[in-house]
This record gives sequence, C-alpha cells and structure tokens, in this order.
Amino acid sequence: MASGADESDDTRTPAEWLRTGISVGSLRAERDAAKQQCDAIGGGLTKKQFCDEHIKTRAYIPAEKRSVAYYELLSGQTDSEGVAAVAKANLFVSHPWGSDISSDKGMGVVEFFDTVLGFIEKHNHDRKDASPITHVWIDLFQVVQADVGGDKTWIQDFKEAVPACTRLLAIFSPWQDPEYVRRSWCVYEMLCALNAPVPCPVEIVMPGEAVKPFVEALLTDSTVVGKVMSKVRSKNMQAAFKSDRDEIERLIEESVGFHRLDTLLLGQMRKWMSAAATHVRKSVKDEDATDHLAHAEFLRSVGALHEHLGDFERALEHYTDAQHSLEKGGRPRQIMGIELLVRIGNLYRKQGQFAKALRQHLMAEKLVARAFEGEDVDLTDDLVSSRLLASVHAHLGNSKKEINDFDGAMVALKKGLQIRLECKHLGPNCTDTADSHNDIGCVLHKLKKYSDALQHYM
Repeated sequence: MASGADESDDTRTPAEWLRTGISVGSLRAERDAAKQQCDAIGGGLTKKQFCDEHIKTRAYIPAEKRSVAYYELLSGQTDSEGVAAVAKANLFVSHPWGSDISSDKGMGVVEFFDTVLGFIEKHNHDRKDASPITHVWIDLFQVVQADVGGDKTWIQDFKEAVPACTRLLAIFSPWQDPEYVRRSWCVYEMLCALNAPVPCPVEIVMPGEAVKPFVEALLTDSTVVGKVMSKVRSKNMQAAFKSDRDEIERLIEESVGFHRLDTLLLGQMRKWMSAAATHVRKSVKDEDATDHLAHAEFLRSVGALHEHLGDFERALEHYTDAQHSLEKGGRPRQIMGIELLVRIGNLYRKQGQFAKALRQHLMAEKLVARAFEGEDVDLTDDLVSSRLLASVHAHLGNSKKEINDFDGAMVALKKGLQIRLECKHLGPNCTDTADSHNDIGCVLHKLKKYSDALQHYM
C-alpha cells in the first residue's frame, strides 16, 4: 500500500470499501488516463507515482480538508459502457507495489492495468459456466491512499472480504524472483482466499511479455523451478509498516502457521508454472510441425517440467506426444525415443503401475540393443552412450525389483553399475555410480543379505 500523511476519513464500513470495486470499464478509463500521463512526460509511471499524482490529488476534498478513497468519487456514476462504476467486486487483485513502497521501484502502472485487464478479457471470453468479471477490488482505488499507515484493526476483515470477491488474481513479477512472495499483505491476501471455508479460486499471472521468456527458461534450465520455489519463506515477509507485518504474522500463526502457509504458496506456484507451460504448449500445433525431431524435443521438455512439478498425467501426455512426433519423423529409435520409454516407465512406477513400468523399460532395453547393433562404441570413452545404456539397465532393474523379480533386478542393476564404473567420465566417485550401488543395496536388503547390502551402501 502506498504511503501518505494527509488527514483522511476512514469511517466507512468495511462491508462497503472491502467488498466493492470499480467496473471493468472504469478500470480501462484509468488505464487510458495513465497512458496519457506517460505520453505527456515521455516516460513510464510506477504505481506509486500514479497514486501520488492522480489518485491522491483527485481524492482530496479541499473544502472539507479530508481525503477519501478514489472509488467514492465514482459511486453513483456509470462507466462508458453503461455499467455502474462501483458495485460488489467479483475479482480481488493482489499485487506488490514495489521492492520499497516509499520508492519508485516496481511494475509500471500501465503494465499493471494491462495485465489485470488482459486476464479479465481472457476470463470473460473463456469463462464457460463461470460468471463474467464485472467489478474489481484494487487497493489503489478502494483504500484511502492518503493514510495507509493508520489504524489497521480491520486487517482481519480480509478473511471474509477476499473470499467474498469469489476470485483472487495474484500478480507475479519478475518471474525470476517474484516480489509477491516476499510481501506480507500479498501472502496474507492469498491465505485469506485459500483458507476460507469455501476456498476462493486463485489465478497467478505475469505481464504478457514475461510469459514467453519465463516458459523458455523453465523448459531449458532444470534448475529454474527450484530457484523460484526457494524464494518462498513466509516467515521472512516484509511490509511497509511494521505494525502491518506484526498483525499479519499474528493472524497467520493463529490460523495455519508458516509451514502450512509455505506449502499452500508452493502449491499455487506449481499450478502457475504448469499453466504457463500448458499455455505455450497449446500455442504450438502438432500438425504444423515440420521438424519432427525439434518438436519432439519441445514436447519432451514440457513433459519433463510437468513431471518435475508433480503433474504426472500431463507429463505422460506430453512424453507420448513426443513419441508420436518421432515416429512421424521416422526416428522412433533415436536416443530420445529410448529416453522417452525410460521416462514413461518411471512415471508409471511413481504411480504404482509396476507392470506398465516394466513393459516400457523392457521396450527400452530392446530398442537400445537395436540402436547399438553393429556399432563399434567404446563405452569407456563415450559418456552419452554409457549414460544411456546404464540408465536403461538401472531403471529396468528397479522395475523388476518392484514386482519382486529380485534375480532379474540384480542382473540389470549390475550391468548398469559395470558400465558406470568402466566409463572414465563417470567412474566410482560419480553420483550415477552411487545410485547404482544404492539400488543394488536395496535389492540385497530385500533378500536379507544385509552384510552384502551394507558394502554397496558404503
């Protein structure tokens, strides 16, 4: 929330200013006004600058020497589309103002408005059975911006007010380090939505131009998911006013606690990443692909992301589509085709479908034998081939272990271990080799050969 020091009147009932919002048409008008200001100064405006130069100025009543909330200026009016300018809100917009609310950092106000309006337009176009979004709660318009540092005894009213809006829109930016998860108010507003008796749907969006580089990073860098997720530490949240942070922390501790809150936040972030990847996937039509190998690589990357996020059904769908693309290109025996069989088998194993997993891994074993048939490959010096062969044997062994074929498991696992030990790019100190030893130890443990198992564990 923005800062200020003018006298103000905050005697309105929470039911009014917390549950109402401005119309979508009114929001468009404010976006247009912000654009005009930007054109006039030949540059951009932050939300704080727009608040100081537009909202606070217009919301001050000189004759009464007091400030009001901006929405009150619109009450009783209609927008350009003939809709009531102020009515019950059915979208709550939750967003950070900037790294430091008293500074000029943060997302530009035009970009912010465009992001919200873009979401609304998409929702209203694709809504199916959902009601159209007509009025929006945004603190910029609903809170008396001249005195946001005043009494906050109404903070707990958000527990009812946020779910009453029926949907929460969270603005994440920048995607590499979402400021949202560091701000007390943002996280608390999301908690109010998720922890309501009837949970309020949460949608996470980014500025439009950020979606493509975000997804590209997710699909090409396996560490991105972990890096973004690691930012979630609700205990370290900050607020512009210490009194706000203290009260919000008290309410969190009295409800779900910080550990549960982090779990809820991480769940929403997984949905956000999955939705972003799905959006890009839908924009790429299989029938339009001309380079089937490149298309298969894209589909495999999307599948790997979904698998990493724990969405096994979507991962399986994309791995299968990748197989079909390879087949269309006449390359089902490509190394990627073998990797896909291994990945699909692992997905089945994670879901407890061990017979299906074994079938996939047996197919991978046959395919890898054909792929290297007649090839003079020096496995001691070929890292790619060594890793592939060892991986096929290792996963086959683990699938056999799951159906209690311990003898067959030992044969496959030992083959994988031997390849890893003999490859000079892997060797005894490689993590892959350690995995092989651990897998063999697990089988020996099942066979109650504890001393032998211990040798491999060590």
